[in-house]
Order: sequence, then C-alpha cells, then structure tokens
Amino acid sequence: MAFAVRTLKSPLEESAMDQPRFNAATIDPAVNPLVAQLAHELSAVLEAGGENTSNAGNAMQSRLLAFAADAEQQLQWAQQRIALLENICETDELTGLLNRRGLRRQMARTLAHAKRYGAFGTVLFIDIDDLAAINRCHGEPVGDAVLRHVARILERQTRASDLLARFGGDEFVLVMERCNQANALMRAHALQAYLEAHPLDLGDITVPVSLRFGCAPMGIASSADQLLGARSPLACARH
Repeated sequence: MAFAVRTLKSPLEESAMDQPRFNAATIDPAVNPLVAQLAHELSAVLEAGGENTSNAGNAMQSRLLAFAADAEQQLQWAQQRIALLENICETDELTGLLNRRGLRRQMARTLAHAKRYGAFGTVLFIDIDDLAAINRCHGEPVGDAVLRHVARILERQTRASDLLARFGGDEFVLVMERCNQANALMRAHALQAYLEAHPLDLGDITVPVSLRFGCAPMGIASSADQLLGARSPLACARH
C-alpha cells in the first residue's frame, strides 16, 4: 500500500507562501536612502536563509529600531520648524505683536468660543494720530520707535485674554471678550491718559503721542472679516 507523505509547514511558513515576494527594488533610494539600504539588506537576508538568518534578523531589528528613533526625532524637529515658521508668518516684525494674518486666525478661535458659549465682546480699533507727520518731522526711525512704544503700552495695559495686533500702518486692533462697548471705550480713554502721561522719550527729543478709537460689538453671529471690515465706517466716528 502506498502512502502519500505531506510535509507539514509552520503557520509562519504557510503565511509566507501566500504573500508576494519582498522586492527591495520597489523602494526608491531618492525618497529615503537609509530605508532603501535597509530594504536591500533585508532582501539579502531573506534570500540567504540558513543558520545565520536569525542573527542577521536580530541585527536588522536593532538597526530598524534605531532608524525609527531617528525618524521620530526628525519629525519632532520638523514640527518645531513648522511652528516657528507659522509664528514668523503671523507676527509683526516691528512690534512683535500679531499681524493681520495672525489676528484673523486667533479671532476665528475667539468667535467660535463666543458662539458656543453665547459670550459677548468688543473689538477696539486704535489709530496713532499724525504718525505721518512724525515721520516727516523726525524721520521714519522715530516713527518706528513710536509704533513700538505704543505697542508696549498696549501690551502692559491689556488683559491676558485679550487679542492685540498691529493691523497695519498706524493701526492696532484689540479684541476683548466679555467687555461691552461702554467699558471698551472707558478702557480706551484710560489707555490715552496713560500714553499722555508717558510720552516717548528718546533722550534728545520727547515725542507726545495721541490715539483715536473706534469700536464694534462682537456678536455671536460675527465673523472675523465682518468685524475687521467694520473698521472703515468707524473711521469717521472715532472717539
């Protein structure tokens, strides 16, 4: 009587037979040279087989773990670079405040919070009076010093929850949650009084600075574009 003998294979070997053969040539070295090198070495180990396969596999595993750790570090570095570039793109170079782009992004978050919780607030528009005249009389470096001086005073006199930005030119914007228009104008007049008591002192000259203000309510249906666009009609109704 003849018997058919079937060689039993391990589940791992059975699974390997069903899988497509590993081909290191499919990995583009231009994308990541180290990955391509490791892939070719892995392919060589699989082709060789034999007693050295286990040792070679352990060595390959160690190298792959080291590669994974390096890749994670590179990813963290890239994320830090992205955050730094975003900060640069959203910061006014002269004053260090938010610029228009940064203000729009931050306002979107503030308005989303206001809509969710039914909060209210006010947007205060701030202009420096006669900055062009200061530039003509004393030069643009003094005008830049005035902008930095006003920015520092506004920073010191605002709350941590407020959004403060240089909107462009001689304009600043202050976004205040949980502050109605009457209180916003009271704060504006207090800012003006503080600025009058603290003119810009450059040693050889002292430059008095005055401000003009306008405000718009931050309703729960407002968008950043609507609020920032409200600046134009307020130009003729400043306080």
